Amino acid sequence: MTADEPAPTVAEMLRANEANWDARVPVHTRSDFYGLDVVTAPAGAGLAVDLLRETDLLPWPRFAAMERDPASGWRRLPATRPAVPLLLALRATPAPVQGA
Repeated sequence: MTADEPAPTVAEMLRANEANWDARVPVHTRSDFYGLDVVTAPAGAGLAVDLLRETDLLPWPRFAAMERDPASGWRRLPATRPAVPLLLALRATPAPVQGA
């Protein structure tokens, strides 16, 4: 993306994340870094979690050792390093009303 290009929409980012998700990265339901449970927090707010994905790809080079992934053009740590989740996609929608 250049300065002249519009920023991608959230939907575009979610589609890109889903398309580029790497099966080597396990799905985690808790983030100690952020100190919150990424699944029960939306559920506690009355939302149903429809999608939860993590990937070891980022659209920017967060760490100096990151290499460009030829399939996606995004960045990831070299294959010689452990695959760690770097990006989370969560989609939640209003939960159905009970008895409706």
